[in-house]
Parts: sequence; C-alpha cells; structure tokens
Amino acid sequence: MTTAIFTVQAHRAPDGVPEKHVVSLHLHPGGAEDFDPHTLGEPLAREDLPAAAVAELIGRMINDHGKIFEGRAARAEVIDAGRQLFDLLIRGSVKEAWTGLLGQEDRPVRVLLSFGQQAVGDERHSISRLPWELMRDAGAAMVFTDEMPWSRLNAGAPLRPERGPLRVLIVVGSPGALDLLADEELAGIAKALAGRLGRVHTEVIDSPDISWLREAIDTLRPHILHFIGEGTDDHGLVIRSRSEDRGRPLLPDDIHPLLTRWKPWLVILNACRSASPVGRGVAGIGDEFIRAGACSVVSMQSTISPENACILSAELYALLGRGHSVDHALASARRELTYREISWAVPRFVTAVHPQNIIRWEFPIDDESVDKLCNTYKLRDLKNFVGRHRERREAWWALDRTLDHKSNDPPVGLLLIKGEQEKPNARAGKTWFTLWSLLTYHLRGHRVTYVNLRDNYEGPGGKWVSAPRDGLSLVRAIREAIIDKSHPNPIPPDAFSKFNACLNALVTGSDHISTDHGYVEDEGRNWDPEAGPVDNLRKKILSEFFKALSETSSRAMPHVIALDHTEKIMESSDYSDVYRYLLLPAARRCAKDLHLIFVLPKDKNLDPDDLVERYRMDQGQFASVNLPYIPEDQFMRLAREYCARSTDREFNGDLREIFVSQVRPGARFPINYFKEVVKTAELREGFPLLERRP
Repeated sequence: MTTAIFTVQAHRAPDGVPEKHVVSLHLHPGGAEDFDPHTLGEPLAREDLPAAAVAELIGRMINDHGKIFEGRAARAEVIDAGRQLFDLLIRGSVKEAWTGLLGQEDRPVRVLLSFGQQAVGDERHSISRLPWELMRDAGAAMVFTDEMPWSRLNAGAPLRPERGPLRVLIVVGSPGALDLLADEELAGIAKALAGRLGRVHTEVIDSPDISWLREAIDTLRPHILHFIGEGTDDHGLVIRSRSEDRGRPLLPDDIHPLLTRWKPWLVILNACRSASPVGRGVAGIGDEFIRAGACSVVSMQSTISPENACILSAELYALLGRGHSVDHALASARRELTYREISWAVPRFVTAVHPQNIIRWEFPIDDESVDKLCNTYKLRDLKNFVGRHRERREAWWALDRTLDHKSNDPPVGLLLIKGEQEKPNARAGKTWFTLWSLLTYHLRGHRVTYVNLRDNYEGPGGKWVSAPRDGLSLVRAIREAIIDKSHPNPIPPDAFSKFNACLNALVTGSDHISTDHGYVEDEGRNWDPEAGPVDNLRKKILSEFFKALSETSSRAMPHVIALDHTEKIMESSDYSDVYRYLLLPAARRCAKDLHLIFVLPKDKNLDPDDLVERYRMDQGQFASVNLPYIPEDQFMRLAREYCARSTDREFNGDLREIFVSQVRPGARFPINYFKEVVKTAELREGFPLLERRP
C-alpha cells in the first residue's frame, strides 16, 4: 500500500519573495496507520523549480483560469494547461524517480501533493493555488485514476477511529432557491445511502444563522459537514431563508468560532468558488476550514452547476457509505463528471492526514452480517423510511449516552415512543422508527429484541401461540422473542430455566421451585383456579421475570427490548401490575444494562393512574420521543427522497403532479402517505413505479 508524496517548499529572499521552489519525491511504503507527514525521511529525488517558470505559469493561470473553468477553453487548451503543470512539478531527477516507481510491480496506490507553509502563504501568487487538478502527463488527467488518486496534503494531527454510525450534517444555504436543486441533491444522497441502513446518520438544517449552525455542530459533532448552496463574491457562502431575498453570508472569518469544540473529519462545500484560485488575494472559505482544524475539505475552485453538484454528491456518498477512502470516492465522482465540460477538475480536495485515515468508523459487527440482517423481512423496507432525523438521534442517545456530551445523566431505562394518528390507517411510523432504533443499538454493540405484541408467534415445541392479552402471556411472548434465533444475538433458552421453574410452580400456587434436574421447560400452564389469589401470583411472576431479564444484559453488551403494538396489554386488567413490576423497575434502572422501549398507542398514558408520569419524566426516569405527522414545508422534500429511495423513475410528470396537488398551507401528512401517492400514480400511468421485490 505504497504512497508517493510530492512536497514543494519555497526558499525566500529577505524581502519574502520566493527565489525558488524545491520539489521532493518521497515514498511511504507502509500503511495508513503509521503514516506521519511530518517525518517523511530522505526523498528519492529532489529538483529545483525555476522561479521564472513558476512565475510564468502562475501568470498564465491567472489569465486563463476563468476561461478554462467556465468552459470557454478548447479541449486542446485544457490538455496543454495540464501538461504544463506536470512539466513544472515533475522534472529532472524527480521525473526519473517517478517513472521508475510507475514501472515497479509495487507501484504507489495513491499520491499526495504537499505544499510547505513557506509555499502556501496568503499571497495571491502562491503556487499552492494553481489548479493542480488539471495536471496530466501523456494520458488522462491524474485525478481521474482510481488506481492511484491524487490529493493535496496539508499536514495535521492524526485521527482516532470512532464507533459508527457515521454522522453527517447537511446545511442547505438557500432552501427557497429552487434553481440550486438542493432537494434533488438531498434525494441523491439519500438514494446513495439507502442500502446502508443504520450505518450513516444524516441530519439536515435549512439556512441556519451562525449561532444555530455552531449549536448544530457542537451537538451532533458530525464526521462530515456538507454545505449545499452558492458562494458569495466576498469568498463566503450564502445563507438565506425561504422568505428572504438576502441573508447574512457565512464568511471565512466565521469558520474558526464554528469549529471551536468539534473538528469535522470531512467538509464538503458544494458551492461555487468556495476554494481560492490563483490570483485571488484572500483565502477562500475552504482554506479557512482547514486552518480551523477540519481534517479534510472538498471545495470548488470555480463554478459548478447544480446538476453536476448533485452527481458529485451522490457518487461520493455511494462510496463513502461503503467504507471507501475519500480520495478514491472523489476520483470515481470525477469520472462521473468526465463528459460534463471541465466540471471534473472543479473540486479541490485538501487533507491534513492520510486519505485512508479520514473516515475511520467501525462497528463491532462485520458488514456482511449487517447486510444479511437488513435484508430480512422485518428490516428490508426500512430503506423507505424518510425523515425523523432529529428524533432518531434523540432515541439513539437516550439509551446510548456515549456521544451526548451535553448530558451527565446515565442512559435511561425506559424509552417511550409516541405518535400522531388521526385515523386508523394514517400512521406516524412508530414501528419503522422502533426497528430503526433497534438496528442502531445493535450496530453500536447492544443486544436487541423486538417483540410484536399484535401477532401470534411460534412458542415452545413449534406450537403457534395467540398474541398476548394479559401479564402471563406477555412474559412468555417476551421470553420467546429473546431466545428466537431469527433475532441478532439470541439468548440460549437455558438462561430462562430458573424462571421457567418459578413460572411452573407459581401458576399452580406452589412455593416449591425445583431446578435440580438441569434445564427446566415452561409447561405452558394457565392459572390454576384453586391456586389462590391470582393478583399476588402475577406480581411474583412479573418480579421473577424482571430478575431473569436483568441477567440477559451486561456492561459489555446492554440489552434493549422493544414492546410494540401494546394496545391489548394496556387494555387488560393486568396492565397496572405490568406497569409496576416490569416497566417501572426498568425506568428506575434496577437493572443498569437493561433498557425497555414501550411503543404507546394513540391517546394512552404510560401510568395507568395518570398522576405521576409527568413527574417521573421530569426526573429523567423516562425518555420520550414523539412522532408528529410530516409538516407541509417538509413534505415535497421528503416525497422526492422517498421516490429516490423506492423507485427508478424521475420525480416528475404525474408522480410529481400528484404530490404537488396534496400540498396546502398548514397540512400535515402521515408517514405512509408517500406510499399511497405512489400507488395512485401507478394506477394513473398503468404500470408500477416501485421496484418489485421477491
């Protein structure tokens, strides 16, 4: 995994003017883990760059930059500019050494181009601002090749890997400017990540002011900060709400305060002129992100059309979401832009670390196992689950406080999921939300169990058991779900042997509990009418069951159990005991590493007496996530995202017309409304829009 590094240093006269530049070719034969840009050792070759040649090329690029990047230059002129850049950098002994490396079997897999501080500076004639992305030898431009991508290096401190999901914050600068195609870019990113369920967490904010943006960065601490919008003439980014003609721009001077507490791994500025070209006297906003401590930046050294910006983002995230390095992902994205004039050369990529070390996220589960799990019938439709980004994070961090640096509270033992539901078939998406949350916990290293209390299930001996209706059938349903081998990390059945012995005795009213004969199975008995008061026996069973549940979790692997479709249980006469002996002990964290998720039906309160629930909520014993209907101002964006994830059709024609016809001021939409609209479009057009799944 050899890496070649070209370094360029300036030697200056006493008045500060560069007398000459020196280019050196270094070779790092090791992997990304032991790469240190500050200690590259002796170079393979070193060569002086004549000051006159540097000045001449800088002068030409100042004159030709606009012509080249605005598409007014002939292809031959672009090729000639690229070859001049190559001939300036790779000459003499450096060229000989470089040619020798390319002829070796162990040739470099990537190339880094580093400009020392003496070569960078803020002056408008800095060699670092030349459009090195154009550089080519006799073949194609060097930034194209996926086998050996080129990147700019601005040496910084190494990063430590983090456990995923990968956190992405997308800032839409001008949501009201439809010609910028921000919603199309968001939909393309969503489609690119649709197959990576749970592994990437994305949040979107529209036209934030400086305070809001700083708060969002400090709270989410995104690995990737992505800006969608337009650049300003004063080297900033346009921030303008839907109702504003003009807003306050994000300027280079604002960047350092933004990154005081958190430095993103990768900043993507998909906005025109966000990188400084040669000849501009002031540093661009992309340069300021690097200086403020961002690990790497992709910015634009000229204009880029909204259509090309969409293509760039979609290709980048398609590969980043699958663990590819940023330089390889960007090389692939450039190839997608090959036939779109000069757009492939517009992105400028600068990194402070080895490109393979930028996005360093990991999970305790291998990727193949996650893919297999996500293709199960319970989870495969989650790729169509759109929106709810803030709520997803709230649920994630309520039970996993690792990343919530603003709270000193321990993880809650009980999470309530509520949702709006005006009509029986107008859903808020509570089940999808619950499954998504469980997937996130599983990827973070938790044991997870989903219990569907609405449907019949397969019990001991392969017999089908009716859906639970009381406390006794509830504990059996939870136990069977925990040992179900279709769940990830199921518990062995013998973990409930002691509880089964208690259950067999208590339903008959006996106090004799025997576990002397190895594994004890549940005999499946119901209450014995002669066993005595059922209430006392039920309380004992629920208490013993909670003890058994607490033993299924550990600090190394906390256990999250989600109870969904709880209507019948909450309507039963047993619910007050379920509440007191199962839910409240979890909320009070009587078992520190056991967490329950309870999905509340419409208009139901957790506390059957409805007296102290609010107090307990305020004390932090519960966390609650509420899922309202989709508001009117988010409907079209999420509709476009839903269609991008679910269909192969463009979001236009009858499909878009039907969605637009539904939008009215103040309207709110259930989460399953998107699917219903697509069905309507199918009927109108006479053929299916949705992919057919086996």
